[in-house]
Amino acid sequence: MTKTTHRNAMDDRTEAWMLQRQRNARMGWVLGSIAVAFFVGFVAKMALLGG
Repeated sequence: MTKTTHRNAMDDRTEAWMLQRQRNARMGWVLGSIAVAFFVGFVAKMALLGG
């Protein structure tokens, strides 16, 4: 009879948690970059066109 090895449920949760953390970090960088782009655009508009 073959012996099957099962992964620990905690390993699955830890792996899922790490993957979700990576996705959240990536989303944070994207949203932060968009916010910075808007801010730079606003500052440039004020500097070039006057407030």
